[in-house]
Amino acid sequence: MPVMKFATGVAIGFCAGYYLGTKADSERREQVAEIAGRVSNNERVQSVLEATEEQRATARKILSGTLKLSSKGLRAAASNGDRRT
Repeated sequence: MPVMKFATGVAIGFCAGYYLGTKADSERREQVAEIAGRVSNNERVQSVLEATEEQRATARKILSGTLKLSSKGLRAAASNGDRRT
């Protein structure tokens, strides 16, 4: 019986947190969007982005290849019945 009370308490806590989080979520999302807009329009940020474009493009290329290889490996493992934990 104590496990059932604990599980019920966890479920109620989760629901209350979810409700309160979603209620505050829209206001917070607006704040974050406003701050992100100010940061992205900042002259210093723009100059750093321009100066590092080549490095960021290289990083995107490397990460894209890595992700493709990872997904191929996962598909191959799944089709071979490999199960890694």
